[in-house]
Amino acid sequence: MMRRLAAALVFLLAMELAGGSTAPEAQEADPWTLEDLAWLVGGTWVAGGATAAGTPATTEVVYRWTSGRKAIAYSLVRRDQTGAVDTTLEGLCAWHPEQQRVVLWEVDSQGNVTEGVFGEGGHLDEVIHGADGTRRPVRSVIVRRGDGRFRFTASVERGGAWVTVFEADYSRKPGRGPAAGQEPPVPGSGLAGS
Repeated sequence: MMRRLAAALVFLLAMELAGGSTAPEAQEADPWTLEDLAWLVGGTWVAGGATAAGTPATTEVVYRWTSGRKAIAYSLVRRDQTGAVDTTLEGLCAWHPEQQRVVLWEVDSQGNVTEGVFGEGGHLDEVIHGADGTRRPVRSVIVRRGDGRFRFTASVERGGAWVTVFEADYSRKPGRGPAAGQEPPVPGSGLAGS
């Protein structure tokens, strides 16, 4: 989750054609646990960006604990500048007892399925299994910038080098927005955050 969680994986296939810069280097640290991802839970994370067609878009992601705090589920909605839904996805991050790591699974509105494993320093190694039968390795990174911001970067391999194909800066907004399938809370209702 922490690492590019959710939001940008869906966009990678379209963004790959746009080119990119060199991916960030991995940092040495212990693999993340679910508690290392807990700061993502609460409110709606919002970032600007573009649709697969390249038009301006807004992405919203909501992270929430499942019962018993055994996993973090998330929902993503990307809307174009008219407000029409461009992409949606649902995902789950959970501690895998055999692998002794946090794993990620997600499916998007195009039928692509992503599997990932959080590694050292929070880096996420993923594989997107395309609805068309393709398989694409992806490396993502989430960099926390305080309680209310994070940067997500996703990279793919091209010509033997990892190249950044998607970057987004997310900011936390209070409430439960459209990504959670709910309208924003009424001020003073006590429903802001999770």
